[in-house]
Amino acid sequence: MKSYLSRLLLLSLLGVCPGCNSAGPNEEAANLRVVSWNVQNLFDVEWQGTEYGEYDPRPGEDGRAAWTEQGFRYRLVHLAKVIDRLDSDILVLIEVESREALSKLNLQLRRPFLHSLLLPQPDQAINIGLLSRVAVRRSLRHEVGFLPRSTRQLRAIIEVHLENGLVLFLNHWKSQRQGFLRTLPQRQQAAAVLAERLARLEEKYVLVMGDFNEPADSYFRYSDSSFWPDSSGSVDSLINPWFAYAQLTFPPGVSEAPILTRQDWEEMKEEVVPGRLPTSRGSYYFRGEWQAIDSIFFSPAFLPEPGAGENAGGWRFAGFSVPRFTPLLGPKGEPNAWRKERMRGLSDHLPLVLELEYSPARD
Repeated sequence: MKSYLSRLLLLSLLGVCPGCNSAGPNEEAANLRVVSWNVQNLFDVEWQGTEYGEYDPRPGEDGRAAWTEQGFRYRLVHLAKVIDRLDSDILVLIEVESREALSKLNLQLRRPFLHSLLLPQPDQAINIGLLSRVAVRRSLRHEVGFLPRSTRQLRAIIEVHLENGLVLFLNHWKSQRQGFLRTLPQRQQAAAVLAERLARLEEKYVLVMGDFNEPADSYFRYSDSSFWPDSSGSVDSLINPWFAYAQLTFPPGVSEAPILTRQDWEEMKEEVVPGRLPTSRGSYYFRGEWQAIDSIFFSPAFLPEPGAGENAGGWRFAGFSVPRFTPLLGPKGEPNAWRKERMRGLSDHLPLVLELEYSPARD
């Protein structure tokens, strides 16, 4: 590991990075694999003061700590094995406590990433980390607001501009722990912040990813959603790959990778019965059924325009998948959730993979 890092540092100083895919405008054709994964509570052993009680690394009255170096090492080793196998160029990790945790996980990998980013939010126990083989040009944090009747902030949205022209928006929206409809306004608040920023964005190659804590088919389930237009804003300008992946039935005139309007949702609600993702589809398993609460939305620019031809060049959508290899799944075919009390498992979410292809424009 030390030898690899020394070599990587030397080559990076010379402007060379083995395995780093920095393809972009006016460069050679390239493939890019983007992975988003909620790794379920990756905490280090440095006391921050924001930890959940069960991850407090300080010794208690009995001299024992709730969270130890042994537990942290277990998590690093087992997560790293899966990440190595995912073989990503851009890796977004949700529920990472700190830069320290992200850095140590990166060093555990067979082929560490050269670029990393985590913008900690002062009052949050968990954050979103980014590991990338493509250089980060700049990053921003968009505040979403506050929890109802509280001084605690909702989790911010992180905007990242990469050297190859891609713009990432990293999300971890409010959970449904108090119920879908009761917590929906907080997710719609995040959607409004995101929509407002997207409306002002000049770049065309945009990926919006993370744990949205809302199923892709939420409108079918609850007749309400954060993913369609309303007075608070919308993310309807994005394409949701789950619909094609889950093989949902669409009404006439609605494509399999739709840019959905509210009218589309209404029409689809009549066609899809019971309007839920088929068995074994989804990234999260809750109360006996799969849900697609994680996603990697992408802008329409990733789909070829009609009549554009093969010489147009640029980034193109090449595929979407949900890895299901062992040990991501437990013995019952559900996500192999991390069980701290047993010191076993990985995460209660499955990772998502988005494949992209880049080709230079040709005359």
